[in-house]
Amino acid sequence: MSVDTSQLVELSADEVVTHSYVRDVNLASGGVLALVTLDNDRDHRRPSTLGPATLIEFSSTMDVLRGRAAAGEIQAIGVTGKPYFLAAGADLSKVGQIPSRDAGKQMAMLGHDALGKLHDAGVPTFVFINGLALGGGMEIALNADYRTVDATAPALAFPEVFLGIIPGWGGAWLLPNLIGIENALKVIVENPLKNNRTLKAKEAFDLGIADAIFGSASFLEESLAWADKVVHGAVRVTRPNVPGKIERAVKWDAAIGIARKTLQSRIGTVAKSPYAALDLLAGAKRASREEGFAAEDEALADLVSGDQFRASIYAFDLVQKRAKHPAGAPSPTSRGRSRKSASSAQDSWRRSSRCCSSASSRCRSSSPTSIRRASTRASPASARPSTSCRPRVASAATSRTD
Repeated sequence: MSVDTSQLVELSADEVVTHSYVRDVNLASGGVLALVTLDNDRDHRRPSTLGPATLIEFSSTMDVLRGRAAAGEIQAIGVTGKPYFLAAGADLSKVGQIPSRDAGKQMAMLGHDALGKLHDAGVPTFVFINGLALGGGMEIALNADYRTVDATAPALAFPEVFLGIIPGWGGAWLLPNLIGIENALKVIVENPLKNNRTLKAKEAFDLGIADAIFGSASFLEESLAWADKVVHGAVRVTRPNVPGKIERAVKWDAAIGIARKTLQSRIGTVAKSPYAALDLLAGAKRASREEGFAAEDEALADLVSGDQFRASIYAFDLVQKRAKHPAGAPSPTSRGRSRKSASSAQDSWRRSSRCCSSASSRCRSSSPTSIRRASTRASPASARPSTSCRPRVASAATSRTD
């Protein structure tokens, strides 16, 4: 599928791009796994995010790898992240700048197109969840054939409903068809509305989001060895929470109905995103993958261009900025001036102390008789220490409050 990205390219001019770095890994069985590492070339203080330029690069990378798979050069494709992060979801600084519904739909379709290339790639695809995975990060994993998770991964979640949107890159269709409708309702709707609750790695594994869980010390090595066994049939993956005929016939609609009534009683009907998510989860019962993704495109376009999402992003940005620069805290510039003032005051004190110390030395070197004679001749004013020998405490205090 070719996606028109003309309106999105303008938004990516100052994007912190998360690059797709590829290296071939020789597996023990003799095959080759092409490993894609998502990395924005920043340290741990800046998580990897998914903006338009990032998705376009990932899509191009996947095109190359799918071509290599077709040529028999590789036997598997894997995706992981830089240390501590798989991906923290969509770049909200870019999503919040989307100017129109059409551009919002382009963003949804671009995500589906890029991440969807992990599906039906010609060889098995794996995502090794090595750390934080939120929103679009989770959807990277769900679009792949298999998933492993680091046991110390701090948080896995879909926070979209909390922000006023929905999982729009496959999550609303893929998750219920992987772990069942009740579990999906908890992860996509219930948890975000409970102060954005997240899952730990073990919870994600127990739900069936991940197929295997390994310790952090050798997570990548064990994940690669496990992937090698899956590729060659030595390991057979079972997923007990995948919904069966009975769940689809009986439990699915009942769970949606209960969730809808619960939302109405707790939050009313003004908020749009929880009900949009419910509609998508309800439709995932019968919709094909393509139909489910198309429904996500339309829902995300409506919400991204709406007032509720814009207000949510404004509040989110305000809280983030306030967290970085608390009210009343001095700015970095003023802190620099304060340090310079303090240093200047200390230098002044040292100079004046040396001056007084020198004067005292001269006094100690004089005889007692000469001191007494000098003191009898001195006037009261001349008996006081010279102002040049006094520590300049008053001036230093003034400098510190500047």
